Amino acid sequence: LSKAHRMSKKIPKDPLTPEWPYKVEVARLGSEHVRVALSSTPQQRKDLARRLKVKAIDTLEGEVTLQRRPHSQIIHVTGTVKADIVQSCVVTLEPVHTHIEEEIDSWYSDEEKVVSLPRVLREQQGMRVDAELEILGEEEDPEPVAGGAIDVGELAAQHLALAIDLYPRSEKVKNRPEDEALVEQVGDRTNPFAALKDWKDGRNPKK
Repeated sequence: LSKAHRMSKKIPKDPLTPEWPYKVEVARLGSEHVRVALSSTPQQRKDLARRLKVKAIDTLEGEVTLQRRPHSQIIHVTGTVKADIVQSCVVTLEPVHTHIEEEIDSWYSDEEKVVSLPRVLREQQGMRVDAELEILGEEEDPEPVAGGAIDVGELAAQHLALAIDLYPRSEKVKNRPEDEALVEQVGDRTNPFAALKDWKDGRNPKK
């Protein structure tokens, strides 16, 4: 499943407006790709930092490219989100500064009634609760477009969340094995995307 689709399954929808919105109307997407540069305001960074449970987001920007497949309703979104964030060390509570560059790669369909064949087959099989579900490729199971637009700002924010270290440690304690038990004790001080990060790491065992 696409990252955005997995997030919609695992993370409760926030009824408020996304902190870093930038919507691209799919009607403007033709055969040529559309490139969008994302910048952020201090208030947007402050609001997003609160949502991601980090002390601060000092810089936040991104660049995405949207391209519709020829003679298709499928849209491919690629790009990069970059940020400089500040977290609290889970051992000493000292500030930990991190630069993040995360790739964006998602698929959408701009026909909300279109359902992918793999998804239909999966639902018709009536999978048991304890059965292992096959992880579909993102292109095979695109995220439906909502309201005729793709919010690439929110998409970038979700990918940023996946790249955040859930257990940040300052340099002076990073390699101290005696702190491992303490890190486990404070493991609940994570952002709401912890489960997503575990899933991502499972998909990328070499990372």
